[in-house]
Amino acid sequence: MGTTDRQQSHTTDRANYLEQASEALLAGLTREGVIAQLIGRIRRDQGYLAYRRASGRRTRYDEQVTSGLRAIALAVCWLEEAPGDSAMWGARVRRGTLGAPPGGWGTGR
Repeated sequence: MGTTDRQQSHTTDRANYLEQASEALLAGLTREGVIAQLIGRIRRDQGYLAYRRASGRRTRYDEQVTSGLRAIALAVCWLEEAPGDSAMWGARVRRGTLGAPPGGWGTGR
């Protein structure tokens, strides 16, 4: 995959998750709700992995799930620690400015 393809893929991915985030905010999902959803996802995936181990049917996808669990767990920790302002995000959805954080995306990506 070339640089242009990766950039286009990243742009598409960002548009997809921002659309999902906008819908979640408009539906009233709160910071606490997000944390609860992420913890639920961790529990479901742990159950899936335990079942796969018990049945002896491990695949490469299981490794991807394990890696994803680590990222989700870290996101939960960060969400629990970081100050949040759900009202700010809701206002940005209504204004149509959810696509970038208040200070912009920066150059560190």
